[in-house]
Amino acid sequence: WKDGLLALIALLLWAGVAGAQQGPFYLQALVGAASFGSDELTFTSPAPNGGSTRDSVDLHQIPYLGLALQIPLAGRFTEAGLEISALGGWRSRSTTVFVGENRLAVRVDADFWLLDIAAGLFVRQPIGTRWVGYLAAGPAMDFASFRHDAATVDNPVEPAVPSTHDSAFGLGGYVRAGLEYRLADQGFVGVCVRASASNLSFEQTTDSG
Repeated sequence: WKDGLLALIALLLWAGVAGAQQGPFYLQALVGAASFGSDELTFTSPAPNGGSTRDSVDLHQIPYLGLALQIPLAGRFTEAGLEISALGGWRSRSTTVFVGENRLAVRVDADFWLLDIAAGLFVRQPIGTRWVGYLAAGPAMDFASFRHDAATVDNPVEPAVPSTHDSAFGLGGYVRAGLEYRLADQGFVGVCVRASASNLSFEQTTDSG
């Protein structure tokens, strides 16, 4: 099924790019925040300097930026067509933990980024003279990377634990709904919500407990 989903995404991306070259389209700049399950994006590393307490970093909330392209293929009042989107987020956290009886200070740095590429179908429906609502859904691909470093504060060059780095790729789907207000210059401003599911998984760093 993974090969079939990848082929479908590639087909929709190709059809969307071809459609955008043929006629008018809607281009949206998206700015917001993403929240994932805390159990899914809590990363755990070995205890620094042989301590008994493992360090956990929660990165399940990240800022999100991206673009969405909607290409109408049918309809004049109610429009339907293809949607292509690319969204990305990045989060970095630096904390200091104390380890052992001598309260050794250890600085922990964690970085996480996520890229979401999706292609699906949409429907746009005018509401009155100024408002437009839309709904979109389709398959999606996710690429993500995580890095974790820890070093003692008094000797930042000396790592307290080995550096941890992991990358992952996943397939899934998304649903997006939005409401836009038409401006005088034919532009739009609005809000949207997006839900997605993916089989993306970090094998080495995600805390399964």
